[in-house]
Amino acid sequence: MSDTTGLEQTLKNFREQMNDMLEIPHIKGDRDFSHMIKLCNELLTVKGHDYTQGAEGDRGRLKNFYVGADRIGVKPIQILSVYLHKHQSAIDTFVQTGQVQSEGIEGRIADSINYLLLMWKMIAYEKREIEKKKPQSRGPSGVLV
Repeated sequence: MSDTTGLEQTLKNFREQMNDMLEIPHIKGDRDFSHMIKLCNELLTVKGHDYTQGAEGDRGRLKNFYVGADRIGVKPIQILSVYLHKHQSAIDTFVQTGQVQSEGIEGRIADSINYLLLMWKMIAYEKREIEKKKPQSRGPSGVLV
């Protein structure tokens, strides 16, 4: 029986996922892409835990957006879009002036990438939820189709 703690297992899984991701040909051979992917993953890991309060699964990773949406009566994707827009505004400032004041451009870009990934996850999650709610029909032989 292994005495690996939950944190050790999480770190092991993280390293395996990073190794898999860095083997993608267009990332593997490009140190800048590799660096940004690593940064995105680090931010998702660190910030993700704070925003989800440790909740797991598809809805857990998106928890912050659903809680915020319920709190003010809008759609979760609207909350996510506002968060993304904040970073995009800072990127626009960088494009116009060559600098940002509060957080480095690298972090803003990584956060934007992560919010786009989370948006895709939200869309995919909600599609799966809709599919689960659809009534299943039976074919002529009585088999679910």
